[in-house]
Amino acid sequence: MSNHPLAKQVLRYIDSCRTFALPSVTPGKKQFILCPVSGGIDSTAVAIIMAVLYPQVPVTYVYTGTGIDADGTDDVLSGIERLSGRPVLRIKPGKDLLDITIEQGNFLPSQRQRWCTQLTKIKPFKNFMAALNQKHPDAEFVSLVGIRADEPEREGVSWSETNIRSLFPLQELGLVKADVNRIVQEILGIPTYYSQKSRSGCFVCIFHRRSEVIGAWRMEPDGMKRASLTECLPAEYEAVLDDLPPNMYQRTGLAENWMRMAVPKEIGGVGMSWSGQRGVARHGSNRQDDLFSHGNKTFFVAVEHHYGQVDIFGPEEVYFQRLVTYSTSLGGLKTSLKHHWIHKFNTKELYGIESEDELASGLKIGIYVIDLFDAYRVVPEAPEGIYTWQNDRTPLKLIKKTSYILRQCLLEEGLIQDAKSGCSIAMKHVKRIKDRLGEVLHGSLYTPMQIAELITDMDITDAPEMCNACSR
Repeated sequence: MSNHPLAKQVLRYIDSCRTFALPSVTPGKKQFILCPVSGGIDSTAVAIIMAVLYPQVPVTYVYTGTGIDADGTDDVLSGIERLSGRPVLRIKPGKDLLDITIEQGNFLPSQRQRWCTQLTKIKPFKNFMAALNQKHPDAEFVSLVGIRADEPEREGVSWSETNIRSLFPLQELGLVKADVNRIVQEILGIPTYYSQKSRSGCFVCIFHRRSEVIGAWRMEPDGMKRASLTECLPAEYEAVLDDLPPNMYQRTGLAENWMRMAVPKEIGGVGMSWSGQRGVARHGSNRQDDLFSHGNKTFFVAVEHHYGQVDIFGPEEVYFQRLVTYSTSLGGLKTSLKHHWIHKFNTKELYGIESEDELASGLKIGIYVIDLFDAYRVVPEAPEGIYTWQNDRTPLKLIKKTSYILRQCLLEEGLIQDAKSGCSIAMKHVKRIKDRLGEVLHGSLYTPMQIAELITDMDITDAPEMCNACSR
């Protein structure tokens, strides 16, 4: 058994009957043990296991980046270096993925043309292996792959060379998602970018769901702006998307940290006309349609309401909110929330949560039906013949603008709700709201399915499979 001070901590999650052994070295030959790492939870878990349980093994840690990896990736790599006492060999492209895209005439990757992973991850790693193989032609190479025991369908990078072999420590040790998460959280900490996205890797990706695009605009605004400029949009259409209406501070003079979005009455919000039953569009006296209006449009919006006691003696209340995603159909929104809820459960350690019940108790998701005024002019549908990072051809800037306006609508409604509750600050500033952007027609809490049911749900099992070599 390893005498590493963290060995017992890692071994708690491994069945005592399971072991992982490296292949014996052929007499007279040299053996290289390579551990590709990406900043993802699974590959980080492999690095931790090798550093803690097999500290005597001379592992070479290798990272192949795209140049547009999520902020915080280098922190994970540095953590592996500190833990293992060995450097992580960083193989980075001379030009990042967005520059490569521009050089290729803005030819964007897609689910059918996944050239991004092949060009920036698989090919550089294979080139590195080929150079190593050429320098040591009689050597044997072992690549440690971060595929878990609960992923029997996944495969690692295939090798035609007979002296290169892939091994799967997580599978051989019987480690599943929950085990891997706990090991990484306890030893190095789950990377914070998992609060916004389901995988590590690029801040923009063809597989990102709308919620992840919204999160990326929040976390990586400069990078997302660069990514949006690689999309092929008509100039006049792009100008409309760049034209954002004034925010609540500009319209009321009240800073957003003094405001909250609408809150369902089930978790402390004042009962409103939209609480508990579907409403219909009701235009306020400060707005009316005109001959130039292009009509309203209905959106279904999901908001995370983090709920609990702020201090030990205080009441339970909403203490943090975040717009998660939106859809033009309730069915589409609920499908997105299935994926979102599984991701929250899979990364619950990030929030210090240990059970499904605890997650459901502290994280409430509100579903709101919003009538967005003049929507066909303000957030017009994408024209035909465009190319975007999203497989449904929704431009990144359209997602940014739509989510921005929907959030402003919820802040408008939240201010009205607080004024109705008797808050003097809200009562003073609510009168300053001019030209409302939209109206909440309905709001209630979302009831998530049990995780055991979700993981076998058709919407989950039929979801597109990401590249095997992408970060996890």
